[in-house]
Amino acid sequence: MLLGPNQCHGILIIRGTPGGGKSTLVSIVEKIIGENNVAHLRTSHLGGRFETSAFLCKRLLVAKMFRAILCL
Repeated sequence: MLLGPNQCHGILIIRGTPGGGKSTLVSIVEKIIGENNVAHLRTSHLGGRFETSAFLCKRLLVAKMFRAILCL
C-alpha cells in the first residue's frame, strides 16, 4: 500500500475508548505517508459534485469521527 501503484485495497477500522490514542495513531500514519498523499472522507459531502475527485491519486483515505452501523 505504501510503495508502488495502489493495486490492492484494504480497510482498517480502529475502535476504542475516548482518549485511547486512535486519532494520534491516524495522525502519525498521515505524517509517515505524507499529507499530500492523504484525503479525508467527509460523508456529509459525498453527494457533492466534486467531493470524490479529491480522492484521486491518494494513497490513504481517512474518515475521522465516523459512526457506522454495520448490519451483519
